[in-house]
Amino acid sequence: MSIWSIIYLTIFMLAAIGFRWVRWHFMLRRWGTRLKTRQSILLFMGTLPLNFTPLGIGELFRNLVLVRKDLTTFWGALMYWAIDRGLDIVAGALIMALQLENAFSLLTGLITGLLVFYSASLLSIRKNTSSVD
Repeated sequence: MSIWSIIYLTIFMLAAIGFRWVRWHFMLRRWGTRLKTRQSILLFMGTLPLNFTPLGIGELFRNLVLVRKDLTTFWGALMYWAIDRGLDIVAGALIMALQLENAFSLLTGLITGLLVFYSASLLSIRKNTSSVD
């Protein structure tokens, strides 16, 4: 293994972690949990080792920190985790569909992705309409 492959792998992993933080931070802001960028990065990076638990259950604790600081409710934290896991499943399904080079599997992955985004938007609409007085 050359030094260049280690450098490329490091750059790729840092980019992947950065994209995951951007997705998580965007999702928090989209559903009304406002964190300062620095606070969000520290929380995300501090709980990064929890990503290596079976089925990503450890990531749920990242969102429960938000509940402890009174930034969201328990159900909000559970919703963040479910949407985050759902988007990972969609990404995995799309990668598998592209590897299989099968139009049916690609269509199934796209429909699954649309359903996850549709259910997330319904939860967002429901939350926004319930807070109107």
